[in-house]
Amino acid sequence: MDELGGVVVEPSWLGAIVPHRVRCPEGHECTPTPHDVGQGYGMCRYCAHMFWDWFYVVTNPQLSRLKLGITSGDPGQRLARHRYRGYVDVVRSLAVTDARELERACLRTLGLAGLRPLVGRREYFDLTAAFPVVLDVVDNWPGVADG
Repeated sequence: MDELGGVVVEPSWLGAIVPHRVRCPEGHECTPTPHDVGQGYGMCRYCAHMFWDWFYVVTNPQLSRLKLGITSGDPGQRLARHRYRGYVDVVRSLAVTDARELERACLRTLGLAGLRPLVGRREYFDLTAAFPVVLDVVDNWPGVADG
């Protein structure tokens, strides 16, 4: 972060793939993961024009998996990439003010329900177990109308 001019606000190390609170050189409060910064994704979504304003849930019926995710702007390209990988059913695709916070709420709730990600990827879950949990969070999120 020092090299990029950022200031780490997080009081302790949380791990390479856990978001840490940071203040970018422009003064934006942001929450990058150290891994992503190390891979060159930058630290500040505002400076990168990545406002994470779209949340989606897709499923792969053949693998019985659910994937949730976020993107910025038009989700078409991202959803097409997932469709190519077998995630053909778009269960929810919503414009929300802070999609990253909705994603975090889903992941926290899945963890509290004892559901762990599949194949070491944090957004992929068993479809049968995760489906009702994720939809409960999403459909009750402030500002989200019926999916």
